Amino acid sequence: MAAKYEDGSRIAVGDLILYGSKPGKVVFAIEDGLFAAGFRKEDWDYRRKGIGLQLENGEMFCLDDADEDLLLIQRSLPDSK
Repeated sequence: MAAKYEDGSRIAVGDLILYGSKPGKVVFAIEDGLFAAGFRKEDWDYRRKGIGLQLENGEMFCLDDADEDLLLIQRSLPDSK
């Protein structure tokens, strides 16, 4: 099952987000098998599900599921994946 925001919309690689008050973007969606440039599936396939977030300050982490702190700011553009 694909990862979804709290409002039920699908999370996509390249989406611009706020996590808490920190801006960033979605860099991979494991269940969809999609990874942004610079993020290899082989580095994350030990996880069965989740999304990767990279914040503007460089912080990188993975969430199993979206939570109330994850807010979509702008949908990804087709060429931003």
